[in-house]
Amino acid sequence: MEKANLRQELSPVTISSTGNHEAHVSYGVRSLPTPPESSHGGDSRTSYFVNWESNNCPKNKEYSLIHSHCPVLGPTGCTSDFCASGMMFHPLEPHVGENHPLAAIKLEAEAFLHEMFDEGLFTTREDFASRLVEILKEIDSNSLEASVWQASQTVVGDLGAVKVNGWTSSGYTQSREELRFGIRCAWRNSRKCIMRAHYPELKLVDLRSIKTSRGMVDAIVEHAPVAYNGGRILPTVFMFPPRSIKSTGPMFWSPQLLTFAAYELENHSILGDPSNLRLTRDIIALGWNPPEPRSRWDILPIVAMAENEEPAMAILPYELTELVRISHPQYHSLDSLDLKWVKFPALARLGFDIGGVQYTASPFTGWFRTPRLEFATSPIAFDTMSFPQS
Repeated sequence: MEKANLRQELSPVTISSTGNHEAHVSYGVRSLPTPPESSHGGDSRTSYFVNWESNNCPKNKEYSLIHSHCPVLGPTGCTSDFCASGMMFHPLEPHVGENHPLAAIKLEAEAFLHEMFDEGLFTTREDFASRLVEILKEIDSNSLEASVWQASQTVVGDLGAVKVNGWTSSGYTQSREELRFGIRCAWRNSRKCIMRAHYPELKLVDLRSIKTSRGMVDAIVEHAPVAYNGGRILPTVFMFPPRSIKSTGPMFWSPQLLTFAAYELENHSILGDPSNLRLTRDIIALGWNPPEPRSRWDILPIVAMAENEEPAMAILPYELTELVRISHPQYHSLDSLDLKWVKFPALARLGFDIGGVQYTASPFTGWFRTPRLEFATSPIAFDTMSFPQS
Protein backbone atom coordinates (compact mmCIF):
# COMPACT_ATOMS: atom_id res chain seq x y z
CA MET A 1 0.00 0.00 0.00
CA GLU A 2 1.39 3.37 -0.94
CA LYS A 3 2.25 5.46 2.13
CA ALA A 4 0.32 8.40 0.73
CA ASN A 5 -2.76 6.28 0.24
CA LEU A 6 -2.53 4.91 3.75
CA ARG A 7 -2.67 8.43 5.09
CA GLN A 8 -5.73 9.21 2.99
CA GLU A 9 -7.71 6.12 4.00
CA LEU A 10 -8.74 7.31 7.45
CA SER A 11 -11.77 5.38 8.63
CA PRO A 12 -15.13 7.11 8.39
CA VAL A 13 -15.90 5.78 11.85
CA THR A 14 -15.82 9.08 13.71
CA ILE A 15 -17.04 10.32 17.04
CA SER A 16 -18.03 13.94 17.43
CA SER A 17 -18.16 15.43 20.90
CA THR A 18 -20.06 18.44 19.61
CA GLY A 19 -22.95 16.13 18.94
CA ASN A 20 -24.93 14.40 16.29
CA HIS A 21 -28.63 14.73 15.71
CA GLU A 22 -29.56 11.38 17.17
CA ALA A 23 -27.32 11.65 20.21
CA HIS A 24 -28.96 14.86 21.34
CA VAL A 25 -32.60 13.89 20.84
CA SER A 26 -32.96 13.29 24.58
CA TYR A 27 -32.60 17.00 25.25
CA GLY A 28 -35.74 17.73 23.26
CA VAL A 29 -37.91 14.68 23.83
CA ARG A 30 -38.74 15.64 27.40
CA SER A 31 -40.59 18.74 26.26
CA LEU A 32 -42.00 17.82 22.86
CA PRO A 33 -45.38 19.44 22.19
CA THR A 34 -48.56 17.47 22.79
CA PRO A 35 -50.39 16.62 19.54
CA PRO A 36 -53.48 18.78 19.07
CA GLU A 37 -56.97 17.34 19.30
CA SER A 38 -58.19 16.15 15.92
CA SER A 39 -60.99 18.26 14.48
CA HIS A 40 -61.92 15.38 12.20
CA GLY A 41 -62.36 12.66 14.82
CA GLY A 42 -60.37 9.44 14.97
CA ASP A 43 -56.79 9.14 16.18
CA SER A 44 -55.36 12.59 16.87
CA ARG A 45 -51.84 11.29 16.09
CA THR A 46 -52.85 10.79 12.47
CA SER A 47 -54.06 14.35 12.30
CA TYR A 48 -50.83 15.49 13.94
CA PHE A 49 -48.67 13.93 11.24
CA VAL A 50 -50.86 14.44 8.20
CA ASN A 51 -53.03 17.52 8.53
CA TRP A 52 -50.71 20.15 9.97
CA GLU A 53 -49.30 22.78 7.68
CA SER A 54 -45.63 22.30 6.78
CA ASN A 55 -44.43 24.99 9.16
CA ASN A 56 -46.05 23.03 12.01
CA CYS A 57 -44.56 19.71 10.91
CA PRO A 58 -43.61 17.73 14.05
CA LYS A 59 -40.24 16.94 12.51
CA ASN A 60 -39.45 20.64 12.23
CA LYS A 61 -40.76 21.38 15.71
CA GLU A 62 -38.74 18.55 17.20
CA TYR A 63 -35.65 19.76 15.36
CA SER A 64 -36.19 23.28 16.71
CA LEU A 65 -36.39 21.98 20.27
CA ILE A 66 -33.21 19.95 19.84
CA HIS A 67 -31.41 22.84 18.17
CA SER A 68 -32.34 25.22 20.99
CA HIS A 69 -30.29 23.04 23.35
CA CYS A 70 -27.62 21.93 20.88
CA PRO A 71 -26.79 24.58 18.26
CA VAL A 72 -24.13 22.38 16.63
CA LEU A 73 -25.58 19.17 15.19
CA GLY A 74 -23.92 16.59 12.99
CA PRO A 75 -25.85 15.43 9.92
CA THR A 76 -27.89 12.24 10.14
CA GLY A 77 -27.36 11.32 6.49
CA CYS A 78 -31.14 11.30 5.99
CA THR A 79 -32.98 13.20 3.29
CA SER A 80 -36.68 13.75 2.70
CA ASP A 81 -36.60 10.68 0.41
CA PHE A 82 -34.21 8.40 2.31
CA CYS A 83 -33.80 7.39 5.97
CA ALA A 84 -30.31 6.34 7.08
CA SER A 85 -31.05 5.93 10.78
CA GLY A 86 -30.65 2.15 10.67
CA MET A 87 -27.26 2.20 8.94
CA MET A 88 -23.98 1.72 10.77
CA PHE A 89 -22.22 4.17 8.43
CA HIS A 90 -24.33 7.08 7.30
CA PRO A 91 -24.08 8.65 3.83
CA LEU A 92 -22.26 11.97 3.77
CA GLU A 93 -21.07 11.46 7.33
CA PRO A 94 -18.28 13.98 8.00
CA HIS A 95 -14.82 12.46 8.26
CA VAL A 96 -12.21 13.42 10.78
CA GLY A 97 -9.19 14.47 8.72
CA GLU A 98 -10.82 17.12 6.51
CA ASN A 99 -10.52 20.90 6.73
CA HIS A 100 -13.64 22.57 8.09
CA PRO A 101 -14.61 26.22 7.52
CA LEU A 102 -13.25 28.69 10.06
CA ALA A 103 -16.74 29.83 11.07
CA ALA A 104 -17.79 26.23 11.76
CA ILE A 105 -14.71 25.61 13.91
CA LYS A 106 -15.45 28.70 16.00
CA LEU A 107 -19.08 27.70 16.37
CA GLU A 108 -18.14 24.18 17.49
CA ALA A 109 -15.54 25.51 19.94
CA GLU A 110 -18.05 27.89 21.50
CA ALA A 111 -20.77 25.21 21.68
CA PHE A 112 -18.31 22.81 23.29
CA LEU A 113 -17.33 25.37 25.91
CA HIS A 114 -21.00 26.12 26.59
CA GLU A 115 -21.56 22.42 27.17
CA MET A 116 -18.72 22.39 29.69
CA PHE A 117 -20.26 25.41 31.40
CA ASP A 118 -23.67 23.74 31.54
CA GLU A 119 -22.05 20.68 33.14
CA GLY A 120 -20.57 22.87 35.89
CA LEU A 121 -16.93 22.65 34.81
CA PHE A 122 -16.39 26.41 35.08
CA THR A 123 -16.40 27.98 38.52
CA THR A 124 -17.83 31.29 37.34
CA ARG A 125 -19.31 32.79 34.20
CA GLU A 126 -16.30 35.12 34.10
CA ASP A 127 -13.95 32.13 33.84
CA PHE A 128 -16.05 30.76 30.99
CA ALA A 129 -16.05 34.11 29.14
CA SER A 130 -12.30 34.52 29.59
CA ARG A 131 -11.56 31.04 28.24
CA LEU A 132 -13.88 31.58 25.27
CA VAL A 133 -12.08 34.79 24.30
CA GLU A 134 -8.74 33.00 24.63
CA ILE A 135 -9.87 30.10 22.45
CA LEU A 136 -11.33 32.26 19.68
CA LYS A 137 -8.13 34.32 19.52
CA GLU A 138 -6.02 31.16 19.22
CA ILE A 139 -8.27 29.79 16.49
CA ASP A 140 -7.84 33.02 14.54
CA SER A 141 -4.07 33.00 15.04
CA ASN A 142 -3.89 29.44 13.65
CA SER A 143 -6.05 30.18 10.60
CA LEU A 144 -5.02 30.26 6.94
CA GLU A 145 -6.52 29.83 3.48
CA ALA A 146 -6.84 26.26 2.26
CA SER A 147 -9.26 23.83 0.64
CA VAL A 148 -12.24 23.24 2.91
CA TRP A 149 -15.35 21.11 2.72
CA GLN A 150 -18.43 23.28 2.54
CA ALA A 151 -21.59 21.37 3.42
CA SER A 152 -25.14 22.19 2.39
CA GLN A 153 -27.49 21.26 5.21
CA THR A 154 -31.20 21.06 5.82
CA VAL A 155 -33.12 19.89 8.86
CA VAL A 156 -33.06 16.35 7.48
CA GLY A 157 -29.29 16.15 7.00
CA ASP A 158 -26.52 16.87 4.54
CA LEU A 159 -27.55 17.08 0.91
CA GLY A 160 -24.02 17.44 -0.35
CA ALA A 161 -20.55 18.79 0.28
CA VAL A 162 -18.12 20.51 -2.04
CA LYS A 163 -14.47 21.40 -1.65
CA VAL A 164 -13.81 25.12 -1.99
CA ASN A 165 -11.04 27.55 -1.16
CA GLY A 166 -11.67 29.25 2.14
CA TRP A 167 -10.40 30.01 5.61
CA THR A 168 -9.83 27.22 8.09
CA SER A 169 -7.83 26.69 11.27
CA SER A 170 -5.92 23.99 13.13
CA GLY A 171 -7.93 24.99 16.18
CA TYR A 172 -6.54 25.55 19.64
CA THR A 173 -4.70 23.72 22.39
CA GLN A 174 -7.20 22.06 24.66
CA SER A 175 -6.51 21.64 28.34
CA ARG A 176 -6.38 18.16 29.79
CA GLU A 177 -9.72 18.78 31.49
CA GLU A 178 -11.29 19.90 28.21
CA LEU A 179 -9.93 16.86 26.40
CA ARG A 180 -11.16 14.46 29.09
CA PHE A 181 -14.62 16.04 29.03
CA GLY A 182 -14.61 15.89 25.22
CA ILE A 183 -13.85 12.18 24.89
CA ARG A 184 -16.47 11.34 27.51
CA CYS A 185 -19.11 13.41 25.73
CA ALA A 186 -18.11 11.78 22.45
CA TRP A 187 -18.70 8.32 23.88
CA ARG A 188 -21.97 9.40 25.45
CA ASN A 189 -23.18 10.94 22.18
CA SER A 190 -22.10 8.18 19.80
CA ARG A 191 -24.86 6.05 18.25
CA LYS A 192 -22.43 3.20 17.50
CA CYS A 193 -20.97 2.33 20.89
CA ILE A 194 -22.33 0.07 23.63
CA MET A 195 -22.17 0.63 27.40
CA ARG A 196 -22.33 4.41 27.02
CA ALA A 197 -23.77 4.74 30.52
CA HIS A 198 -20.18 4.25 31.68
CA TYR A 199 -18.95 7.38 29.88
CA PRO A 200 -17.97 9.18 33.14
CA GLU A 201 -15.46 6.37 33.76
CA LEU A 202 -13.69 6.70 30.39
CA LYS A 203 -9.98 7.22 31.00
CA LEU A 204 -7.68 9.51 29.05
CA VAL A 205 -4.04 8.78 28.29
CA ASP A 206 -2.75 12.13 27.05
CA LEU A 207 -0.02 11.42 24.48
CA ARG A 208 -0.18 14.72 22.60
CA SER A 209 3.49 15.40 23.29
CA ILE A 210 4.54 12.41 21.16
CA LYS A 211 5.49 13.57 17.66
CA THR A 212 7.27 10.51 16.21
CA SER A 213 6.03 7.24 14.75
CA ARG A 214 8.35 5.25 17.02
CA GLY A 215 7.07 7.13 20.04
CA MET A 216 3.47 6.33 19.06
CA VAL A 217 3.88 2.56 18.88
CA ASP A 218 6.08 2.48 21.98
CA ALA A 219 3.41 4.39 23.90
CA ILE A 220 0.74 1.86 22.92
CA VAL A 221 2.98 -1.04 23.96
CA GLU A 222 3.49 0.67 27.33
CA HIS A 223 -0.05 1.84 28.09
CA ALA A 224 -2.36 -0.74 26.44
CA PRO A 225 -1.69 -3.43 29.10
CA VAL A 226 -2.79 -0.96 31.77
CA ALA A 227 -6.10 -0.48 29.94
CA TYR A 228 -6.51 -4.26 29.56
CA ASN A 229 -6.02 -4.52 33.33
CA GLY A 230 -5.67 -8.28 33.44
CA GLY A 231 -9.06 -8.76 31.76
CA ARG A 232 -11.01 -6.23 33.87
CA ILE A 233 -10.94 -3.78 31.00
CA LEU A 234 -10.73 -0.07 31.73
CA PRO A 235 -12.28 1.84 28.78
CA THR A 236 -9.50 4.15 27.66
CA VAL A 237 -8.66 6.59 24.88
CA PHE A 238 -5.03 7.09 23.88
CA MET A 239 -4.95 10.61 22.46
CA PHE A 240 -2.11 11.60 20.12
CA PRO A 241 -1.57 15.10 18.65
CA PRO A 242 -4.38 16.68 16.58
CA ARG A 243 -4.00 17.07 12.84
CA SER A 244 -2.67 20.21 11.23
CA ILE A 245 -4.35 21.95 8.30
CA LYS A 246 -2.16 20.59 5.52
CA SER A 247 -2.04 17.00 6.73
CA THR A 248 -4.44 14.15 7.36
CA GLY A 249 -2.84 13.86 10.80
CA PRO A 250 -1.04 11.05 12.62
CA MET A 251 -2.63 7.65 12.19
CA PHE A 252 -2.47 3.90 12.70
CA TRP A 253 -2.58 1.51 9.78
CA SER A 254 -4.77 -1.22 11.25
CA PRO A 255 -8.48 -0.78 11.97
CA GLN A 256 -7.85 -2.36 15.39
CA LEU A 257 -4.72 -2.78 17.47
CA LEU A 258 -5.44 -6.54 17.54
CA THR A 259 -5.92 -7.50 13.89
CA PHE A 260 -5.62 -10.88 12.15
CA ALA A 261 -3.23 -11.29 9.24
CA ALA A 262 -4.19 -12.73 5.84
CA TYR A 263 -2.09 -14.71 3.36
CA GLU A 264 -2.84 -15.71 -0.22
CA LEU A 265 -2.03 -19.38 -0.76
CA GLU A 266 -0.82 -21.05 -3.95
CA ASN A 267 -4.36 -22.09 -4.88
CA HIS A 268 -5.39 -18.41 -4.46
CA SER A 269 -7.45 -19.11 -1.34
CA ILE A 270 -6.99 -16.83 1.66
CA LEU A 271 -5.68 -17.97 5.02
CA GLY A 272 -6.84 -15.55 7.72
CA ASP A 273 -9.01 -12.47 7.49
CA PRO A 274 -9.42 -11.57 3.79
CA SER A 275 -10.14 -7.93 4.60
CA ASN A 276 -6.55 -7.58 5.84
CA LEU A 277 -4.78 -9.11 2.84
CA ARG A 278 -3.42 -5.83 1.49
CA LEU A 279 -2.57 -4.59 4.98
CA THR A 280 -0.64 -7.79 5.70
CA ARG A 281 1.36 -7.43 2.50
CA ASP A 282 2.28 -3.85 3.39
CA ILE A 283 3.38 -4.77 6.90
CA ILE A 284 5.50 -7.63 5.53
CA ALA A 285 7.05 -5.13 3.10
CA LEU A 286 7.79 -2.92 6.10
CA GLY A 287 9.90 -5.71 7.60
CA TRP A 288 7.58 -8.00 9.54
CA ASN A 289 8.37 -11.72 9.43
CA PRO A 290 5.17 -13.77 9.90
CA PRO A 291 5.38 -16.75 12.26
CA GLU A 292 6.05 -20.22 10.86
CA PRO A 293 3.90 -22.09 10.27
CA ARG A 294 1.44 -19.39 9.32
CA SER A 295 -2.13 -19.63 10.58
CA ARG A 296 -5.41 -17.78 10.23
CA TRP A 297 -4.99 -16.48 13.79
CA ASP A 298 -1.72 -14.56 13.42
CA ILE A 299 -1.90 -11.11 15.04
CA LEU A 300 -0.38 -8.31 12.99
CA PRO A 301 2.07 -5.83 14.52
CA ILE A 302 0.82 -2.30 15.11
CA VAL A 303 2.06 0.34 12.67
CA ALA A 304 1.83 4.08 13.25
CA MET A 305 2.68 7.16 11.19
CA ALA A 306 3.20 10.52 12.84
CA GLU A 307 2.87 13.65 10.72
CA ASN A 308 5.80 13.95 8.29
CA GLU A 309 7.30 10.69 9.57
CA GLU A 310 8.02 7.27 8.12
CA PRO A 311 5.95 4.44 9.64
CA ALA A 312 7.14 2.54 12.69
CA MET A 313 6.16 -0.97 13.76
CA ALA A 314 5.94 -2.79 17.10
CA ILE A 315 4.79 -6.16 18.42
CA LEU A 316 2.23 -6.05 21.21
CA PRO A 317 3.00 -8.07 24.36
CA TYR A 318 1.67 -11.63 24.62
CA GLU A 319 -0.60 -10.58 27.48
CA LEU A 320 -2.68 -8.73 24.86
CA THR A 321 -2.27 -10.97 21.81
CA GLU A 322 -3.13 -14.26 23.53
CA LEU A 323 -6.37 -15.47 21.95
CA VAL A 324 -9.56 -16.81 23.51
CA ARG A 325 -10.76 -20.19 22.23
CA ILE A 326 -14.48 -20.18 21.41
CA SER A 327 -16.46 -23.24 22.52
CA HIS A 328 -19.98 -24.19 23.57
CA PRO A 329 -21.01 -26.27 26.62
CA GLN A 330 -23.57 -28.25 24.59
CA TYR A 331 -22.42 -28.20 20.96
CA HIS A 332 -18.99 -29.80 21.27
CA SER A 333 -18.65 -30.11 17.50
CA LEU A 334 -17.92 -26.38 17.55
CA ASP A 335 -14.46 -27.27 18.88
CA SER A 336 -13.53 -28.79 15.52
CA LEU A 337 -13.73 -25.35 13.91
CA ASP A 338 -10.81 -24.14 16.03
CA LEU A 339 -12.44 -20.73 16.50
CA LYS A 340 -10.56 -18.04 18.38
CA TRP A 341 -10.89 -14.33 18.97
CA VAL A 342 -8.98 -11.50 20.59
CA LYS A 343 -9.52 -10.62 24.24
CA PHE A 344 -10.74 -7.07 23.82
CA PRO A 345 -11.52 -4.50 21.11
CA ALA A 346 -9.06 -1.70 20.57
CA LEU A 347 -10.26 0.49 17.71
CA ALA A 348 -7.23 2.16 16.16
CA ARG A 349 -8.72 4.15 13.26
CA LEU A 350 -11.24 6.07 15.33
CA GLY A 351 -11.31 9.86 15.02
CA PHE A 352 -12.50 12.45 17.50
CA ASP A 353 -13.72 15.94 16.62
CA ILE A 354 -13.84 17.80 19.93
CA GLY A 355 -14.88 21.42 19.87
CA GLY A 356 -13.52 21.90 16.36
CA VAL A 357 -10.18 20.17 17.06
CA GLN A 358 -9.62 16.94 15.11
CA TYR A 359 -7.75 13.98 16.56
CA THR A 360 -6.98 11.37 13.90
CA ALA A 361 -4.88 9.01 16.05
CA SER A 362 -6.88 8.13 19.15
CA PRO A 363 -7.16 4.37 19.78
CA PHE A 364 -10.10 3.41 21.98
CA THR A 365 -10.32 0.29 24.14
CA GLY A 366 -13.63 -1.01 25.43
CA TRP A 367 -15.79 -4.12 25.51
CA PHE A 368 -17.01 -6.60 22.93
CA ARG A 369 -20.68 -7.25 22.37
CA THR A 370 -21.85 -10.69 21.22
CA PRO A 371 -22.65 -9.67 17.57
CA ARG A 372 -19.04 -8.62 17.12
CA LEU A 373 -17.96 -12.19 17.92
CA GLU A 374 -20.58 -13.61 15.56
CA PHE A 375 -18.85 -11.68 12.80
CA ALA A 376 -15.97 -14.14 13.15
CA THR A 377 -18.14 -16.76 11.45
CA SER A 378 -19.21 -14.48 8.61
CA PRO A 379 -18.01 -15.34 5.10
CA ILE A 380 -17.01 -11.69 4.84
CA ALA A 381 -14.44 -12.19 7.59
CA PHE A 382 -13.31 -15.79 7.17
CA ASP A 383 -14.52 -17.50 4.03
CA THR A 384 -13.06 -20.90 4.90
CA MET A 385 -15.41 -21.63 7.81
CA SER A 386 -18.34 -24.01 7.78
CA PHE A 387 -20.20 -25.43 10.73
CA PRO A 388 -20.26 -29.22 11.22
CA GLN A 389 -23.54 -30.99 11.82
CA SER A 390 -24.19 -31.52 15.53
